[in-house]
Amino acid sequence: MNERIDVSPALRAVQMVMERGYEVDGGREYLGFFAEGDWDDYNISLSHDNVRLDIGFHNTYRLVSPNDAATQRFVDAMNLLVSEQPLNPLH
Repeated sequence: MNERIDVSPALRAVQMVMERGYEVDGGREYLGFFAEGDWDDYNISLSHDNVRLDIGFHNTYRLVSPNDAATQRFVDAMNLLVSEQPLNPLH
């Protein structure tokens, strides 16, 4: 995926997951998303399916994704989450 990732919705998604999710494996999970941060939350990450977005200082980021289609699904799911329209309320 050649376009840049907008970090703002990712930060909102992390906040939602941390506030609404349940604790699991050192982080929190909510509606298929997993969020975690280091001890001071200076570095955080957001994962969904097989895509991971690591966000650091000054909104720098590193995206780990198997392909462009997976990245697009991640971005679409993240945008849907922050729009308050969950993907699957039972997930």
